[in-house]
Amino acid sequence: FVVYGIGYSTSAAINTGDIYVFDKDELQLYDWLNKNTEKDSVVLTLSIDQNIKVSSYAHNNVYLPGGLFSGLTTEEIVDRIIFLYDVYNVSDDGLQEKLNVPNDAVRKQYIDQLYKGERFSLYDFEKYYFIVYPFSVQFFYGHWYYQQQNPDNPGAMGYYFPVEFREYVMNKRHNKSYEIYEYDYILIGPYEKQIADTAMIENKFESIFSNNGFRIFKLT
Repeated sequence: FVVYGIGYSTSAAINTGDIYVFDKDELQLYDWLNKNTEKDSVVLTLSIDQNIKVSSYAHNNVYLPGGLFSGLTTEEIVDRIIFLYDVYNVSDDGLQEKLNVPNDAVRKQYIDQLYKGERFSLYDFEKYYFIVYPFSVQFFYGHWYYQQQNPDNPGAMGYYFPVEFREYVMNKRHNKSYEIYEYDYILIGPYEKQIADTAMIENKFESIFSNNGFRIFKLT
């Protein structure tokens, strides 16, 4: 058991190291934010990874804070998510993909990849933490989020966004019936480049920082 634990921990460290270790571009990004933006100014990013890191290593706030610590209502968190996906011009299919993935299924994939010695990609990391990161404890014990049998595997239990919640989110998006909260900067990094259409941001807003991995745009 001890040998298994050591082996698993080593595999996990090797295969997720790229996610948790800063590269030069990230260090430049956080240093620039600390030196060139106002304290507590708000940064937009689709990436859960960057929401965590920007709020930890720069003096900025993020538009989508961690739900366990923010105290925001579920309705406000949903509004913030929809607005982010609109700003970055992510398709309905892109948002639906996040809402349709059961947390337990992604976690199992995560564990299987680590056990097999496979790299856990940034995309998979984002998919796993999308369900966990934004929402509060009250949300997980409320009617929007519950444990049920996996419809594709009746013997398996998992945590899901129920159909009613997914429809609630998509209807708010289609009807533009969401609040927009204050923000100051828009971040484009590897994850945004992977899933979003960033052309509108690049054409509409002023670019004030750029390196090989990240760009920051300022509201004008």
